[in-house]
Amino acid sequence: MKNKIIFFLLCLLLFLPIVSFAGNEVPLSVFGIRIEFVLFSLILICVAIFNKNTFWVSLIGLTILLFYKLFSDTTFNIPDHFFGSAPLIDQLINKDLRQGE
Repeated sequence: MKNKIIFFLLCLLLFLPIVSFAGNEVPLSVFGIRIEFVLFSLILICVAIFNKNTFWVSLIGLTILLFYKLFSDTTFNIPDHFFGSAPLIDQLINKDLRQGE
């Protein structure tokens, strides 16, 4: 059990050098695939491998994805993602202007 967790964390740490080069405006990719999708596929693989601890594996994966998006991805804008670029009052009044999450 403990060896599996250590193996999972070591696999995720292999991507740390790749994530650290995310200073440009172009989304980071590995072989043309954006790093978010690579991390998500690793989470799914780890859920399949560690099927007895799916909750903890998915929680760790979510935390890693959030840290990547919030701290390393310069193209991710939190207010635009959640509320969009139109003013919130206009979005509430006119449903055609609604954006974001």
